[in-house]
Amino acid sequence: LKWPNDVLYNMCKVAGVLIELHGDMLGPTMAVIGVGINLKLSNITHARIDQGVTDVYSISGEKPDRNRFLAALLISLTGALREFEREGFSRFKQEWVAHHCCENKLVRLGFPDGSSLDGVIHGVADDGSLLVRTSAGVQSYNSGEITLYKME
Repeated sequence: LKWPNDVLYNMCKVAGVLIELHGDMLGPTMAVIGVGINLKLSNITHARIDQGVTDVYSISGEKPDRNRFLAALLISLTGALREFEREGFSRFKQEWVAHHCCENKLVRLGFPDGSSLDGVIHGVADDGSLLVRTSAGVQSYNSGEITLYKME
């Protein structure tokens, strides 16, 4: 995993998850969840992508049946969402941290306004915010793009 929404295999992106919330701060809220999974990328598509990328076919050696794959994903997602509804993100926190590719690594966190911050990933908060240890101590962030530092 790469915070906030990438699923990686050997540091190459195989899937992404986007969650958008709709509703009132103090009232009912609805989450719209989008999941994109690379099942089998063509050579042309693969060549156009400017980051490390892979697909299920390259990982497994088999072309997945899209309907079966989707059914299995929906069954798993339904169970996870029920647990999330009962227990919140804290139920998943340790598992998430254990699989985060940047945990305890030096990174640059880039923000939409073009600014950035350097620090070491120090887990996630109970609400899923990224915790980054900087010269000012551990700080919490809800948005940004992580880039691993290339150690020279």
